[in-house]
Amino acid sequence: MINSILLTLLLFVLYLYSRFKMHKKFEDTLGLGDVLFFIALGIGFPTLTFLVLLATSLIFSLLIYLIIKSNLKSKKVPLAGFQALFIFIILFINLMFNIVNIYTV
Repeated sequence: MINSILLTLLLFVLYLYSRFKMHKKFEDTLGLGDVLFFIALGIGFPTLTFLVLLATSLIFSLLIYLIIKSNLKSKKVPLAGFQALFIFIILFINLMFNIVNIYTV
């Protein structure tokens, strides 16, 4: 329930920012895949894990985009793809080395 409230708040702030600051439609600033990925993260993880994974995956996505943006033809950020890559890496490392059970944090 907390994750749903946080996601709704996040999407509402993004909507307001895109509408009034960027003067664009919400659909032009955030894709459906991004929203669905946020929802999947919110459903799939406990609140603390969700917040940490969301924040770190967004930072990871920004860093990767800044590194490879000159090679991209489109100026749009494939946010859901970068976040999925980050989650895959984290889950794979956790599976291989059994660092912490991220589902019980």
